[in-house]
Order: sequence, then C-alpha cells, then structure tokens
Amino acid sequence: MKRIVIVLVLAAIIATGTVFAADPRPNGLGIGAVWGYAGGWGGGGGNGGAALVLKLPSLAPYLGVDLGFGDGWFSIGATADWNMAGGNLASVLGWYIDLGGYLGFWASDDVSRVNLGFRLPVGLTIKPINILDIFVAFVPSLGLGLRVSGDHGDSLHFPAGGWGLNLGIRLWL
Repeated sequence: MKRIVIVLVLAAIIATGTVFAADPRPNGLGIGAVWGYAGGWGGGGGNGGAALVLKLPSLAPYLGVDLGFGDGWFSIGATADWNMAGGNLASVLGWYIDLGGYLGFWASDDVSRVNLGFRLPVGLTIKPINILDIFVAFVPSLGLGLRVSGDHGDSLHFPAGGWGLNLGIRLWL
C-alpha cells in the first residue's frame, strides 16, 4: 500500500508542472456552486450536499468547501484539485482529469468521523458562453478515516472514501 501512495504522489508532482496548459477550463477567477452525491466504499450509505468552488488565478488548485446535512447527520469538508490532463472534445465541450486531496468531518447522533485522502475527479465541462462553465464529474476517493466518538470507541480505518458525482456551475470573472 505504501508503494502505491508513493507512486501516486510522485506522479502528481511530475505531472503537475507539465500539463496545466491542457486544462479546457478558463484560467482566471472562477466562483461557483456544486451539488454532489457521495457513496461510501463497502456498501456504505450516500450523502448529498452543496459546495462552494473557487479557482484563484494565483493558485494552481481548484478549491472547494462542502456542506451536507440530513436527518440526524452533518458534514463539512474541503478539497484541493490539480489538473493532470484535459482537452476539448468540441467547440463548447471539454474534458479533464484532476488529482486532489480532501479533508472531511462527518457527525451523526451516535458517531463522528474525520476522513483524509486522495480524490480523482474525471469530468466534462460545457462552456455555452465564455464566462460560464457547467460541469459534471465522477469523483472516486480513497483515504483513511478516524472514528473520534461513538459507541464502538475510537478507531482508525482503511479504506475511507468512496465515489461521488458532482454537478456544478462556475462563473469566470
């Protein structure tokens, strides 16, 4: 497992400096919102939520802060994604693959968890006009989880993460 993590980190470092030009999304200040659904590995239940997404011209990663809640649960998290590859499929349609990380907190009535790991957004983007970016992405993730309270006591578990589906809109200023 350690070898896989080391290879992924090295690949990300090498690719980060070489493929930013392939990103089909504009390069500038981007502000938007995302609705997402996430399912957990091993048949875990899914959670939906909303996120604020931000791309600053002075920073390479796409940033996100998400918030979710439902009957008896609450979650908050942060993401940072770097573009690894991408391109245009047609005049208004593009594709991208990002590599990123996430940190999340999830709490219910009887347990709380902190998760940390890697994510791999693979998406399509549509630009009907120059300042508007509509996107959909499949977002698998893999990491570690720490149960910090609950009836079963504290425990570290692997794998944490799962898969997500994001639908969003971003305005480029």
